[in-house]
Amino acid sequence: MSLLKDSQDQEENRAYKRLSRIDRNERLAIFKDVISNMGHVNAIKPYAAMEKVAVARWQAEDISDELQSLSETNLKKKRTSRNLEQTASDTKKRTLQNSVQPATDVKARSLQDILDQFNRVTTQEPKPSPWTLSSGTVVDEKLICYAQSLKGEEAVHSFIFDTSNRAIMRLFTLEEQQEILMGKGARMTNDRHLSQYLATFACTTIEQLRLRLETNDSSKLDGFYGDDRHRLLEGRRWIYKTMLGMADLIEGRSINGYGSEAQSERWCELHIWKMLDEYAMNNKTIQLMRGENTSSASSFRKNSFSRTAGERKKMGRRVDGIFRATFDRIEIGGIELGSQDEHDNGSKFVGDGLKLQKLLKDQFDYALSVKPHIKKQNIEMLGLQLLSRSMQVISLDWADGLFLRFKREDRTVLPFDMERFRDLLIGMAKIMLFFDRMADNITELNPTRTTSAFDDIFDPPRTPPPLSQEPPTATSP
Repeated sequence: MSLLKDSQDQEENRAYKRLSRIDRNERLAIFKDVISNMGHVNAIKPYAAMEKVAVARWQAEDISDELQSLSETNLKKKRTSRNLEQTASDTKKRTLQNSVQPATDVKARSLQDILDQFNRVTTQEPKPSPWTLSSGTVVDEKLICYAQSLKGEEAVHSFIFDTSNRAIMRLFTLEEQQEILMGKGARMTNDRHLSQYLATFACTTIEQLRLRLETNDSSKLDGFYGDDRHRLLEGRRWIYKTMLGMADLIEGRSINGYGSEAQSERWCELHIWKMLDEYAMNNKTIQLMRGENTSSASSFRKNSFSRTAGERKKMGRRVDGIFRATFDRIEIGGIELGSQDEHDNGSKFVGDGLKLQKLLKDQFDYALSVKPHIKKQNIEMLGLQLLSRSMQVISLDWADGLFLRFKREDRTVLPFDMERFRDLLIGMAKIMLFFDRMADNITELNPTRTTSAFDDIFDPPRTPPPLSQEPPTATSP
């Protein structure tokens, strides 16, 4: 106020006269509103014609005297925010450049570290036999040259051959691409009985689907006994339950919001992709851990070589779901979920894809380290990349050489209405086949394990142990 009073500017003098007529408490309330809301134009407009000039003076000299009740920390923060708003556009540009520059240096250094580590692995001895195609092309050499030419990190720097990367696949001819994508063995198929039961729900209207669901024949199964009967009953009940839930979502989509882009990841997990949890619920060999779980395989890789005494254990990679074997809890797959569907070049799709690729590689390497008897060409790690209503099965295995092969299957989108209801049948068939492939993978990891730890303890073998051939020894009474 003293600066306005002694100023030679007529506009500032007129502002002082207007403000001097106001009670001190009212003036203090105006100043508080200026700092808390930054709405100084609306707060002082009835009392001053030159609000910006007055506020600038008060901010610089008189705020600390007028507002003793405010803490010094909050006052500094608010002064900083006001000064940033009054800074010229060229000063803001220079500040932005200065704030961005250190991050660029960090990225450049991290990329250089990645390349150095990549080159160390590719040149170390002894080298494994490279992956050579029938045409004579050496896949390892092509991938190494491609990785060294990149200006940013990709999966190839982690020794993952992403067959869905078009830039990499263009390095090979069409015949070579077909050989690269070729599977190692006979392709698995769905159970014929479950496929036939699933086909009975191929309806075109919601009325037909409701009429079909009125007859709950999921438990009517004759001619099967033992483990086969249990497996088929669980599969049929899962099919019926999933159909019932999807019918409710489709019919009430105007109320529940099914298919809208406004739903969160948690909503999609609870209402759409709960079918995954329900299928794994009663599975004897597979466990599904949901909700931002930390991968123990990734933690093992981070801590096995670089951790020193007294250093905190590094956390593994966090994903939306992890598949584990029930017997020994070895991780065999993962899930990443997004709330909005994207194209293949979307940031969420690319980021989740790279995360899953590295996760599956960590799980693959960890399984080989704890199961040295298995042949790595016989196992594969599986994952699911989910975006809203879309689902894509991914897999990682080893063909030959330094790199692991990463493949994506065709994406399946669950139907929004009954017009494309057959897509739901395709998606459910893929889920059943996904779990069958994962169970086959567990069999490769545990070829001799046929019983659980509970059976070993409470139901031991009936055959007596062999008699000792050594003569009895005297014992103390």
